Amino acid sequence: MFLESTTASCPYCGEFIELLFEPLDTDQHYYEDCQVCCQPILIKLTSRSEGELPLFRCFRADE
Repeated sequence: MFLESTTASCPYCGEFIELLFEPLDTDQHYYEDCQVCCQPILIKLTSRSEGELPLFRCFRADE
């Protein structure tokens, strides 16, 4: 299994965090704790055009 990485901004503390993902496994939702403030983040991964990285959106768990 080959993982790729991207960065996103934590919706709690605003720090950039690294997210690892499987490039073929798109259109998913999962929770991951912020590597800085340890708050739970809802990650929404949406596929885009072939050859492009998926779209990552991060939300507070309480939204």
